Amino acid sequence: MLSQKWISLTAASLGLFLGSLDITVNVALPEMASSFEADQKTVQWIIIFYVGTTTSLQLTLGNAADTYGLKRFYISGLIIYTVAVTLIAFAPNISSLFIFRMVQALGNGLILASTPALVTVIFPSKDRGKAMGFMTCIATLGLIAGALMGGVLVDLYGWRSIFMMRVPIGIAILIFALHSTQQIPLQSKKSRFDFAGAFILTAGLASLILFLSLGGRMGWASLPNILLCFTSVGLLIWLVLRQKILSKHTIKPNLLKDRISITIMAITLITYLATFVNWFIMPFYVSEILGSSASTLGTLLMLMTLLGALSAPIGGWMSDKISPSIVISCGTLILLTGIFSFISLTQHSDVKELAVRLAVTGIGMGLFQAATYSAMMRRLPFGSLGTGSAMLALCRSLGTVTSVAILGSLWAKRLSFNMLVINNDIEAFMTSFVNIYTLAGVLMTVAVLVSFSIWPRFTKKEFTL
Repeated sequence: MLSQKWISLTAASLGLFLGSLDITVNVALPEMASSFEADQKTVQWIIIFYVGTTTSLQLTLGNAADTYGLKRFYISGLIIYTVAVTLIAFAPNISSLFIFRMVQALGNGLILASTPALVTVIFPSKDRGKAMGFMTCIATLGLIAGALMGGVLVDLYGWRSIFMMRVPIGIAILIFALHSTQQIPLQSKKSRFDFAGAFILTAGLASLILFLSLGGRMGWASLPNILLCFTSVGLLIWLVLRQKILSKHTIKPNLLKDRISITIMAITLITYLATFVNWFIMPFYVSEILGSSASTLGTLLMLMTLLGALSAPIGGWMSDKISPSIVISCGTLILLTGIFSFISLTQHSDVKELAVRLAVTGIGMGLFQAATYSAMMRRLPFGSLGTGSAMLALCRSLGTVTSVAILGSLWAKRLSFNMLVINNDIEAFMTSFVNIYTLAGVLMTVAVLVSFSIWPRFTKKEFTL
């Protein structure tokens, strides 16, 4: 019979599963554009509003969860998320859909900030790696389920069905969580939540996300983008000065002084920056060079995600047995091997060759995700679990957004340039493909080297809170 802590772990992890189902939205974008008679640029804001709101709120929500209670925020996140997807399913126009997507992002932010922190409190240090691996596996299975169901639901019942199908799932998880997630005492009873600092932080991060998201679309030197850049930098500098002068700690100083925690976050950001090319550049290789169908692409991405889900518990188990820093290095080394292997692909390669490379990448990512969660959460003091969890989630989000913004922009420019200087379109594509994956490989090399820097000090004795 399962112990209470494993039941609580399942209840908490299912919130991440629910959030991961949002991958179905990518499949539904064309039909949503048709339904609202909107162009592709307008419909892209459905993604931008969601990612931007989730990312910009994560640190604020994590800090608030430490102050007001982790379980309370987790349950609130489930409620807000479920209500939001219900409203989206009945959205009368695209303007209301944008608003409801931001509400959904608020619920998702609450779940992301509180779940790893809940798992950290529930499990003792000796079992925490396995718990983090299980949590990562459940979240990844949400991506797989969303990818499998998304296209089918949209084809059979339209885009609204991908939101309606999440309503009963959200209600079921909410009921389960209310009865199964153990109560967590307030972690920081004496602290007060800094509302003004939270507003400055959220506005600064929102400006940064918009700057990165719009740079490739509007031009990095466009006036709106320059204003967003200066606004973001100004607000974040103001936050830092405010913390020093007024001693208003929106982000607790101890989190920013721990070298190992900062290093783990840096490795996470660089890794997601490098590896996310598989989600927005590799698909063009599958369709335009290999000439494969969308279903083949879906199967390949499913393979990578599935192996990530299967390897995550192994990474968590290894983190319990040895230093998680070693597992982080193993994960990044496997990812480095996978990313660099894409450079050897040619126009004559087949789907099997690509599948092997994606499989290697999936295994590396599963090990890496579980180990970073385990390492980061074990470094945090009891009253900062929500904030630390949110900081790690923020690094992942910034890595993916920056990857699309910067590597995506470089990809477009290299492709345009090579099209002009190389007469053969396929050769121009492959040259650009190799250029970007080489850069991604260099970034992964940096991540590997940085991971070695935490080896000498990060031992099992440092795990306990």
